[in-house]
Parts: sequence; structure tokens; C-alpha cells
Amino acid sequence: MQNFGEEENPFRLADRRFPVDFGAGHDETLMLTFTLPEGYEVEELPKNAAVALPDNGGRFQYLINPTPGGLQVVSRISFTKAAYSAEEYANLREFYSLIVAKHAERIVLKKKS
Repeated sequence: MQNFGEEENPFRLADRRFPVDFGAGHDETLMLTFTLPEGYEVEELPKNAAVALPDNGGRFQYLINPTPGGLQVVSRISFTKAAYSAEEYANLREFYSLIVAKHAERIVLKKKS
């Protein structure tokens, strides 16, 4: 997911005094379907995850499902508000940290015996 989703947290500062304004609420869904190479199988998958911001401010869902001969990965990031106050910044920063960490998890394949 690192090449397709969030690669780094845009909120690097530990503290913020001004609101974060996205201009509008938004919803981003990435759906990737992978075909496994011939002779390989999944050894380890990241766990599914669902994280929400306080006060229904946003939600992140990460689902990974094995399919016959492959995998389907769905990542959905949803922000319900256009702007987040400076007091909400710490939650927003942690939210993005969780997204980046989840997108960095690896899918481990092994050769069939």
C-alpha cells in the first residue's frame, strides 16, 4: 500500500495553534486487487483495522481479503468535516500516523511446497 496510499504523515509538528482546513470533507477509497504469482501462497497478512476520530470527525478502514489466486485490499479514509480546530490537531496527527503505519505493513508470501 505504500506506493498507492499515504506514505508519510503530513502533520509533522507536535503542536499547532491554527485550525487545519481541508476546504471540504472528503472520502477516499483505494481498492487494489493482486494476483499471486504461480506457485506462491499467502503466509502472513496484515490485520483488518477500523479507526475513528472523536466526535465523528473521520474514519479509516483497512480490509484485506484473500480471493482465489489473489488478494483484495481496500483502504478508505473519510473526513466528515472541512476544518479541524487546533485542539483536534493531536487526534488528527495520531489518526494519520495510524494510517501510514497500516499502509506500511507487509504481505508475506511463501513458495508452495
